[in-house]
Amino acid sequence: MVRRSVYWGVFFVALSTLAWEVLLTRIFSATIYYHFVFISISLAMLGFGCSGVVVFLFPRFFSKERCSAQLTLSAALFSLTTLGAISAYLQIDSAFTPSLGTFAVLCVIFALIFLPYFFSGLSITLALTHYSPRVNVLYCYDLIGAGLGCVFVMGMLFVYDGISLVIAASVLAMCASLLFSRSLGGTPLKLLIPAAAVFLAAAFAVNAYGVRFLRVQYVAGHSESDIIFEKWNPINRVTVRPAAPEIFDGANVLQINYDATALSFMHFFDGDLKRLEYLQRLPWSFYYRIRKDAAVLIIGVGGGHDVLTAYINGHRDITGVEINPTIVSLGKETYRHFNGDLFNRPGIRLVCNDGRNFIRHTDRQFDIIHLSNVDSFVASSSGSFTFVENSLYTVEAFKDYYRRLKDDGVLWMGRWNTIEGYFLETFRVLTGAVAALGELGVAEPEKHLVILEAQTPVPWRPAVVLLKKSPFGSEELRAIDRLRDEMGLVWLHHPERRMANALDEYLFAPDRQTILDRYPFRVDPNRDDCPFFYNFLKPVHYLWNPHTAAVPFTYPVFMFKSLLIIVSLMVVLTIFLPLLVSDAVRRHIGQVDRPWGYLLYFACLGLGFMFIEIPLIQKFILFLGQPLYAIGLILSTLLIASGTGSLLAGRFPEDAALRRLCGIILVLCAGLAAYIGGLPRVFELFLGAPLPVRCAVAVLLLLPLGMLMGMAFPLGIRVLAGNPADDPLGVGDQRGLLSDGFGSGMGRFPQLWI
Repeated sequence: MVRRSVYWGVFFVALSTLAWEVLLTRIFSATIYYHFVFISISLAMLGFGCSGVVVFLFPRFFSKERCSAQLTLSAALFSLTTLGAISAYLQIDSAFTPSLGTFAVLCVIFALIFLPYFFSGLSITLALTHYSPRVNVLYCYDLIGAGLGCVFVMGMLFVYDGISLVIAASVLAMCASLLFSRSLGGTPLKLLIPAAAVFLAAAFAVNAYGVRFLRVQYVAGHSESDIIFEKWNPINRVTVRPAAPEIFDGANVLQINYDATALSFMHFFDGDLKRLEYLQRLPWSFYYRIRKDAAVLIIGVGGGHDVLTAYINGHRDITGVEINPTIVSLGKETYRHFNGDLFNRPGIRLVCNDGRNFIRHTDRQFDIIHLSNVDSFVASSSGSFTFVENSLYTVEAFKDYYRRLKDDGVLWMGRWNTIEGYFLETFRVLTGAVAALGELGVAEPEKHLVILEAQTPVPWRPAVVLLKKSPFGSEELRAIDRLRDEMGLVWLHHPERRMANALDEYLFAPDRQTILDRYPFRVDPNRDDCPFFYNFLKPVHYLWNPHTAAVPFTYPVFMFKSLLIIVSLMVVLTIFLPLLVSDAVRRHIGQVDRPWGYLLYFACLGLGFMFIEIPLIQKFILFLGQPLYAIGLILSTLLIASGTGSLLAGRFPEDAALRRLCGIILVLCAGLAAYIGGLPRVFELFLGAPLPVRCAVAVLLLLPLGMLMGMAFPLGIRVLAGNPADDPLGVGDQRGLLSDGFGSGMGRFPQLWI
């Protein structure tokens, strides 16, 4: 009989594991680059698989008699290695440039991260192995604990910093060890665990409320300094520091950093417009100086640079949309005296929402819709190109903006160009705009577009892209040309004459797709089902380095190759090699009928779970408005629903397990096919609904899918363990876990590539 404390121990191990996993993705995005965030999940699955291998290879050491002590010790080691891993990681000072040195540092980081997952997986494996008759109940506690761990982190990140929450996850893991230790006698280990739990709880309290002995010290290879404000939330780590004086001619400006690679600026404003004349010389003031007294919508407010620029140019009907609640609070409350209470002035309205969702929900029309370098080089919770999405620049987004413009309204986008002779960001914006105009029935898109570029000495030059609902008139073009000449901008596209560059070659080509196919980089239009704005690389670029013009975008390729090599080596060293050299494996294979079939089943199960989970998260990001909501809601709902499904699977009679399993897989496949066709229609129907309604719709859509997914693993274990001829050594649970973990971990890479 399984003691209830074992169930709850598994629950807390799973909860703290998911908390550690999600927190790592936040910490990676905040301190290095967004490319790292998916690796946490791969290493988690690999750690679980490796722990299954160890238990399988040493059955005498991991015997039932030692189970309580080993459960207690493995959970305690999970807790301590979590704290040790984050402490060591925070000391690493590296810019992570493509080099052998970076590769070596990555190996060290991955080894540190792998250890907590190994001990966490060992706890779960031991419980599933020695209490397999109740596998459905254990799996239920495991999945529900994991789902609540995701919810726990999302809620707590609004209150505490990410580093302190790692210590909290360590406390929860030690609580799991305390629960497992209830089956022990009066051993020294049983006495040490409560003391360790109290010590870790005290460490959390000190770090969160007192002395920050664990904190971020390096960001993208640079030491943190001059920080005057820091706040974590599930979207970003936001810090504020004084901006370098040379950026804005010595003006008093604050620099707001989002994680490791994005920033915005907040300007001091005391009502004296003359002190802000330097803003008028910047390209980001361009169309505010052309159009007067306009109804303005700004998507991606940041520190308020664009709002202030619009205000000093006489616009008094300004709506700003900002996705990050911390940034909204900074502008309206924390630094309201610094920015002249800008966001509380008459005529200025600041909304905390996603830009696309706001556009769909509002019934207003605007003279200007402005998106100025609304970047997403940060991640909310997991993956390279897999999560670096920007649905603000898709074809569907352009159509949404177009519908919210007045008849003579203008969509104004600020992007960047290179000086190497290739257009990347501006070209992709252009192709998306042209595709949208074509689908809206606009026959001559070139007459609706103006593109200008600033001549600056920096490697990336700011560009101004204007898309007007009606064709540009001659009088307005003369006004644009006069201001262009005054500001030192150059034409990249003029509605009434052709320029000698790739942009106009594309615009005036009889077959535009041929131009895109020949272009060295990938600049085809993004759509909502593939919104990866920053993926400019074609498949050939993954084989060798492209032209230096795309250096900032070749870094993901280096990371992809490095991560694939490291994880593949870890799979070989921790799973395949031990199994290949083991006599126990050879003996076991000789006794088992269809051994590779079972291994393939569990590997495909883990792989399939990843291939369902990741696309669902991507699909729901636009629907729910924030990556945070999509990741948290999808993961927690699927995990909790899967736990419920696992519990229900225990009600099936033993002799019907295989038949029910086949039926569930067939229903699951049919359901997935229905999701592919039906989700876009559901999204279209409810996209403008309030957030609570959209969350409820998402949960209702995901519950049946999650319950079916949760039945497959315990039923597979029951089919395997229920046939003595197929499982003479009673190791079905370890085999299932290691195969499932391997499939899940390696499943990340084809998703990343696709």
